[in-house]
Amino acid sequence: MGAFKILNEEHLLFQQLIARLEHCFHYEEEEARAEFLRLCLVLLPALKRHEEIEDLIFRVPARRRHGGAAPLDLIEEQHRRLAALREELAVVVAAEHEHDFKRLKPLVLGFCEDLRAHFHSEESLLWPRYDQPGRRLEPALDARARLQVRRLKRDIQRTWLASSDYVGQGR
Repeated sequence: MGAFKILNEEHLLFQQLIARLEHCFHYEEEEARAEFLRLCLVLLPALKRHEEIEDLIFRVPARRRHGGAAPLDLIEEQHRRLAALREELAVVVAAEHEHDFKRLKPLVLGFCEDLRAHFHSEESLLWPRYDQPGRRLEPALDARARLQVRRLKRDIQRTWLASSDYVGQGR
Protein backbone atom coordinates (compact mmCIF):
# COMPACT_ATOMS: atom_id res chain seq x y z
CA MET A 1 0.00 0.00 0.00
CA GLY A 2 1.46 3.37 -1.04
CA ALA A 3 2.01 6.32 1.25
CA PHE A 4 -0.92 8.30 -0.17
CA LYS A 5 -3.32 5.42 0.34
CA ILE A 6 -2.22 5.03 3.95
CA LEU A 7 -2.37 8.83 4.44
CA ASN A 8 -5.97 8.61 3.28
CA GLU A 9 -6.64 5.98 5.95
CA GLU A 10 -5.02 8.29 8.48
CA HIS A 11 -7.31 11.14 7.39
CA LEU A 12 -10.34 8.88 7.80
CA LEU A 13 -9.24 8.08 11.35
CA PHE A 14 -8.84 11.80 12.09
CA GLN A 15 -12.29 12.46 10.58
CA GLN A 16 -13.77 9.95 13.03
CA LEU A 17 -12.04 11.63 15.97
CA ILE A 18 -13.22 15.05 14.76
CA ALA A 19 -16.81 13.82 14.52
CA ARG A 20 -16.60 12.49 18.07
CA LEU A 21 -15.18 15.79 19.28
CA GLU A 22 -18.06 17.69 17.70
CA HIS A 23 -20.58 15.23 19.08
CA CYS A 24 -19.33 15.47 22.67
CA PHE A 25 -21.25 18.74 23.07
CA HIS A 26 -24.50 16.76 22.82
CA TYR A 27 -23.82 14.97 26.12
CA GLU A 28 -24.54 16.11 29.63
CA GLU A 29 -21.74 18.38 30.81
CA GLU A 30 -19.85 15.91 33.00
CA GLU A 31 -19.80 13.24 30.28
CA ALA A 32 -19.05 15.89 27.63
CA ARG A 33 -16.05 17.20 29.60
CA ALA A 34 -14.66 13.68 29.98
CA GLU A 35 -15.08 12.91 26.27
CA PHE A 36 -13.61 16.30 25.30
CA LEU A 37 -10.56 15.69 27.51
CA ARG A 38 -10.09 12.14 26.23
CA LEU A 39 -10.34 13.25 22.59
CA CYS A 40 -7.96 16.18 23.05
CA LEU A 41 -5.40 13.96 24.79
CA VAL A 42 -5.47 11.73 21.70
CA LEU A 43 -6.03 14.23 18.91
CA LEU A 44 -3.66 17.09 19.76
CA PRO A 45 -0.39 15.09 19.84
CA ALA A 46 -1.54 12.96 16.90
CA LEU A 47 -2.05 16.07 14.76
CA LYS A 48 1.48 17.23 15.55
CA ARG A 49 2.78 13.84 14.40
CA HIS A 50 0.60 14.11 11.28
CA GLU A 51 2.40 17.35 10.37
CA GLU A 52 5.78 15.67 10.92
CA ILE A 53 4.80 12.90 8.51
CA GLU A 54 3.76 15.47 5.93
CA ASP A 55 7.07 17.27 6.41
CA LEU A 56 8.83 13.99 5.69
CA ILE A 57 6.93 13.59 2.42
CA PHE A 58 6.62 17.16 1.10
CA ARG A 59 9.46 19.26 2.49
CA VAL A 60 12.29 17.51 0.67
CA PRO A 61 13.48 20.21 -1.80
CA ALA A 62 13.25 17.92 -4.84
CA ARG A 63 9.69 16.96 -3.82
CA ARG A 64 8.77 20.62 -3.38
CA ARG A 65 9.84 21.36 -6.96
CA HIS A 66 7.58 18.57 -8.22
CA GLY A 67 4.44 19.91 -6.60
CA GLY A 68 5.02 23.62 -6.91
CA ALA A 69 5.06 26.17 -4.11
CA ALA A 70 1.43 27.34 -4.14
CA PRO A 71 -0.26 24.26 -2.63
CA LEU A 72 2.53 23.82 -0.09
CA ASP A 73 2.30 27.46 0.93
CA LEU A 74 -1.45 27.06 1.53
CA ILE A 75 -0.91 23.87 3.55
CA GLU A 76 1.86 25.51 5.58
CA GLU A 77 -0.41 28.46 6.38
CA GLN A 78 -3.13 26.03 7.47
CA HIS A 79 -0.59 24.21 9.64
CA ARG A 80 0.35 27.48 11.35
CA ARG A 81 -3.31 28.28 12.05
CA LEU A 82 -4.02 24.77 13.28
CA ALA A 83 -0.91 24.83 15.49
CA ALA A 84 -2.16 28.03 17.13
CA LEU A 85 -5.58 26.45 17.71
CA ARG A 86 -3.92 23.29 19.06
CA GLU A 87 -1.98 25.42 21.53
CA GLU A 88 -5.16 27.19 22.59
CA LEU A 89 -6.91 23.86 23.13
CA ALA A 90 -3.88 22.50 25.03
CA VAL A 91 -4.18 25.41 27.46
CA VAL A 92 -7.87 24.64 27.89
CA VAL A 93 -7.12 20.95 28.51
CA ALA A 94 -4.43 21.81 31.08
CA ALA A 95 -6.89 23.99 33.02
CA GLU A 96 -9.95 22.02 31.99
CA HIS A 97 -12.18 22.68 35.00
CA GLU A 98 -11.46 26.41 35.03
CA HIS A 99 -13.35 27.05 31.78
CA ASP A 100 -17.03 27.44 31.10
CA PHE A 101 -17.52 24.33 29.02
CA LYS A 102 -20.35 25.75 26.93
CA ARG A 103 -18.12 28.65 25.89
CA LEU A 104 -15.61 26.17 24.46
CA LYS A 105 -18.04 24.99 21.83
CA PRO A 106 -17.31 27.71 19.21
CA LEU A 107 -13.54 27.22 19.62
CA VAL A 108 -13.79 23.44 19.28
CA LEU A 109 -16.25 23.51 16.38
CA GLY A 110 -14.09 26.09 14.57
CA PHE A 111 -11.05 23.88 15.11
CA CYS A 112 -12.93 20.87 13.69
CA GLU A 113 -14.06 22.90 10.68
CA ASP A 114 -10.52 24.11 10.03
CA LEU A 115 -9.21 20.54 10.27
CA ARG A 116 -11.75 19.29 7.76
CA ALA A 117 -10.86 22.12 5.36
CA HIS A 118 -7.18 21.34 5.81
CA PHE A 119 -7.63 17.65 5.04
CA HIS A 120 -9.70 18.55 1.99
CA SER A 121 -6.94 20.91 0.77
CA GLU A 122 -4.33 18.22 1.17
CA GLU A 123 -6.38 15.59 -0.61
CA SER A 124 -7.61 17.79 -3.46
CA LEU A 125 -4.73 20.23 -4.04
CA LEU A 126 -1.54 18.71 -2.72
CA TRP A 127 -1.71 14.95 -3.08
CA PRO A 128 -2.69 14.88 -6.77
CA ARG A 129 0.47 16.83 -7.63
CA TYR A 130 2.65 14.14 -6.08
CA ASP A 131 0.71 10.91 -6.50
CA GLN A 132 1.05 10.44 -10.24
CA PRO A 133 3.38 8.54 -12.56
CA GLY A 134 6.85 10.03 -12.60
CA ARG A 135 6.28 11.88 -9.34
CA ARG A 136 5.65 9.05 -6.91
CA LEU A 137 7.65 8.91 -3.71
CA GLU A 138 11.02 7.27 -3.85
CA PRO A 139 10.70 3.70 -2.50
CA ALA A 140 12.71 4.40 0.68
CA LEU A 141 10.72 7.56 1.44
CA ASP A 142 7.45 5.77 0.68
CA ALA A 143 8.36 2.94 3.07
CA ARG A 144 9.41 5.40 5.78
CA ALA A 145 6.18 7.40 5.41
CA ARG A 146 4.05 4.25 5.56
CA LEU A 147 5.90 3.12 8.70
CA GLN A 148 5.35 6.52 10.35
CA VAL A 149 1.62 6.44 9.58
CA ARG A 150 1.29 2.89 10.93
CA ARG A 151 3.08 3.99 14.11
CA LEU A 152 0.80 7.00 14.41
CA LYS A 153 -2.32 4.84 14.08
CA ARG A 154 -0.97 2.44 16.72
CA ASP A 155 -0.08 5.35 19.04
CA ILE A 156 -3.58 6.81 18.64
CA GLN A 157 -5.05 3.48 19.78
CA ARG A 158 -2.67 3.25 22.75
CA THR A 159 -3.27 6.85 23.78
CA TRP A 160 -7.01 6.33 23.52
CA LEU A 161 -6.83 3.38 25.93
CA ALA A 162 -4.51 5.21 28.33
CA SER A 163 -6.55 8.42 28.26
CA SER A 164 -9.76 6.44 28.82
CA ASP A 165 -8.24 4.98 31.98
CA TYR A 166 -6.90 8.39 33.04
CA VAL A 167 -10.20 10.22 32.48
CA GLY A 168 -12.19 7.32 33.95
CA GLN A 169 -10.24 7.60 37.22
CA GLY A 170 -11.42 11.16 37.64
CA ARG A 171 -7.81 12.36 37.43
